[in-house]
Amino acid sequence: MLKTAFLILCLMLFPLSSHADLVQRLAHDPAVESISNHAFSASLYLWGRGKITRAQLVAAFNLTATEELQLNDIKAHFDSLTANEKLAFHGELESLGILLEGQFITQQQYKNLLNVN
Repeated sequence: MLKTAFLILCLMLFPLSSHADLVQRLAHDPAVESISNHAFSASLYLWGRGKITRAQLVAAFNLTATEELQLNDIKAHFDSLTANEKLAFHGELESLGILLEGQFITQQQYKNLLNVN
């Protein structure tokens, strides 16, 4: 029930149209429909904890095939971390998202730090 309510809330708050790049959407580029960094990092956290599935995350944000590849890159980065690094990952992802959204780092810097193509 929590999973369903979360997904419905995401879809209501963030209805999405056509888009091309996950990081561009997280950066709140006015050319594309944005994704809340808080909702995105929360979703990745819940996915990593097994509370929601990858399919639910993809559906909640209406990810394109290209964006799914970028999501795979983030997951591969997460999987490569040590146990201690994995514990800190959610805070790191949230922090990078806030910096990206505020334009304190570039989209390329965000991608480089998370090994996203």
